[in-house]
Amino acid sequence: MVHSDFIAVAALAVSIISFLIQFRHASEQKKIDAEMRVKETNRQLSTLGFSHPELFKVLDDQPASARIERAYLQLWLNLYEQIFLDGKRGAFSREFYEGLKRDMRAFFSQKNMQRHWQEHKIYYQTPFQNYANLLLPNEASTTE
Repeated sequence: MVHSDFIAVAALAVSIISFLIQFRHASEQKKIDAEMRVKETNRQLSTLGFSHPELFKVLDDQPASARIERAYLQLWLNLYEQIFLDGKRGAFSREFYEGLKRDMRAFFSQKNMQRHWQEHKIYYQTPFQNYANLLLPNEASTTE
């Protein structure tokens, strides 16, 4: 191998390593961005509850106006569908996604969310329907 060949191979190796480092950094940045979007949406939905205290009744699984309950649960359900889709794409760190799945499971344990899901699940993609049905407590998931 000639000296210039060695330099060319070394330059190629450095370029490949540099590309891999940049790719990994971009992937990590995308995960951070996705996590921040989820946190921001969650904050907005919670802030909405402070502005309209009746919404907190929905989060506490208490009776609220049917219209308000439906709209607020729909916002949360849409967020959870997006979380599911982003999670399947690997958009979150493993620990963050595990926490989100625990939050979703807790939300789907609420009676008002179970009623809402049974009425509106047909509007969601089948993979999300299947996943959400797994989040339901056993007695709720068998009442189809």
